[in-house]
Amino acid sequence: GYTSEEVSGKNKWERNKKLLEKSIEENPNDPYLYYNLGKVHYLTKNYVDAINMFNKAMKFNIDYNLEYVQDLVITYGYSLLSLQKYEEALAILKYEPYYKNFADYYFLIGLIEMNIGNFEEAINNFKKSIGKTEKIIGTSSYLSYYNIGVIFEVLGDYGQALSYYEKCGTYIPASKRISEILKSGKIKKQIQDFIERGDLVKAKYLLNIIENYLKDDPEIYSIKAVIFMVENKLIEARMTLQQGLQLFSNDQDLLFNLEYLNSIEKTSD
Repeated sequence: GYTSEEVSGKNKWERNKKLLEKSIEENPNDPYLYYNLGKVHYLTKNYVDAINMFNKAMKFNIDYNLEYVQDLVITYGYSLLSLQKYEEALAILKYEPYYKNFADYYFLIGLIEMNIGNFEEAINNFKKSIGKTEKIIGTSSYLSYYNIGVIFEVLGDYGQALSYYEKCGTYIPASKRISEILKSGKIKKQIQDFIERGDLVKAKYLLNIIENYLKDDPEIYSIKAVIFMVENKLIEARMTLQQGLQLFSNDQDLLFNLEYLNSIEKTSD
């Protein structure tokens, strides 16, 4: 059943809908009325009727610079997105000349492209959102950074994912993704893969990103020392291992790598 507040809310929306339908009968050439009726349908999750009303509003010769028309275009796009009509939703690309300074517009395009799987286009549009005027809080900052991070994570580029999640500040979903990536061990695995392939630039780039998060992880000292050994920086390798062993005196990997370092130095003598 419904609570009295839910019933009251449903009655309010129904009343608004009937009033707007009556107004449209009396003024069938007012696009603002179709927009408002579309908004009522959208807010009550009746997306099919919302799209129908927005389409009717957009058939009129309307000024796309008006504030309500900006909202009409954005809400029309979100209605199509909610029904997974992604290709159809891309039709709002034609309104770009009107909304070049509007974060919500580029953010919406980014979401549509992301759902289609056009990740490069999605990233470009989320980047275009950054710093622009926003109505929906976060579209010009942390929400765009977060979605770029999600795309990079899906693509397996955990370094880029972390760097974008970091830009989200205190946004909780981003903090959770950082925690999940670090817990999974995937980024450490990537670093080891890069070391084995001899791509030390990428290995060090990733290590630099995760170092601050994993200060209490002895494996970080081992990885760092191995990179120094590959670079033939044996003094730096020894110092790193000794620093690690001061904190984690019984860690088997650190002890093994120190023995290995000793054997390398004996061979080179």
